[in-house]
Amino acid sequence: MTHFHYQMILPLCNPDLLFHSRIHPLPSFSGEEVSVWVKREDESGFGISGTKKRKYASLIPWILAQKFRKVIITGGENSNNVTGLVQMMHEFRIPYMLYLKAQKDSVKKGNGALLHLLTEGKRIRWVNTEEWNAAEALAKMENPETDTLFIPEGGSHFAAIPGLITLGLDIERNEQAKNIHFDHIFIDSGTALTSAALAYWNVAIERNTLIHVVHVAGGEADFEKQFALCNDFFQTNLKPKGVNHHLPVTAKSFGSVNAGVLDTVRRLALNEGLFTDPIYTAKLFMTAEEIIRKTGLSGNVLIIHTGGGTGLMGFL
Repeated sequence: MTHFHYQMILPLCNPDLLFHSRIHPLPSFSGEEVSVWVKREDESGFGISGTKKRKYASLIPWILAQKFRKVIITGGENSNNVTGLVQMMHEFRIPYMLYLKAQKDSVKKGNGALLHLLTEGKRIRWVNTEEWNAAEALAKMENPETDTLFIPEGGSHFAAIPGLITLGLDIERNEQAKNIHFDHIFIDSGTALTSAALAYWNVAIERNTLIHVVHVAGGEADFEKQFALCNDFFQTNLKPKGVNHHLPVTAKSFGSVNAGVLDTVRRLALNEGLFTDPIYTAKLFMTAEEIIRKTGLSGNVLIIHTGGGTGLMGFL
């Protein structure tokens, strides 16, 4: 059994990037047998919000300690992570280069518009779709210096794990403050490091909570790979358990959006005062709602609003 606590994690993080987020009920999701709550990671900031900020809390101090001269960041033009990390690179004066997936129609909206406010064309290396699966090898070939760091898509680097563990610690704080225990926790997943770190925390402290991972991108194999990364970091050999894997109930292909997703964005704004983005969080709430209704979940349920509201601006 691993006892995680802030005194263990804090030395690995920049405390200025750590935060507490509140929880509150979701009346339109709740019923006689189930009480549904939302964790407002989205309220942690504008340009960098949600669980991405937790990643950077430990990733940035590690980068600075290792004295890398340049950081290679990969992802899509509209990536929450790319936009967030570039802000960090500017703040901490870390030289960087972007390897971005080329799009046929580059529309400067949402994160794409923010990214082009932040950076110049000379810092961007566009990678054709056909080459994208080999983007890491390409970046390392073109930047062979040993003091160059390559950060995978989504910021899925082992140095981000301590910061992500603070999500679980903060949920414990929420539970203590409200005198409740969550029987189910829902979280969306892209590259799966955040969801795997949450599940790792759940197993490590021997909770009886069921973690529901909604794979907006990637899948169970990605989750298992990232869970193994958590084991490597903490030098443990835990097995993932108490995890249910789900695909979105609609628009299952990553990046796809349909009328149902956009209707959910509007409904959550009108009914609950939540801004969700159509790529990740709207699909999370849609899927969680259907599972709660169709399977008759009971007890206390927490849906983690992982942030990324800047992505919504690309659809307005």
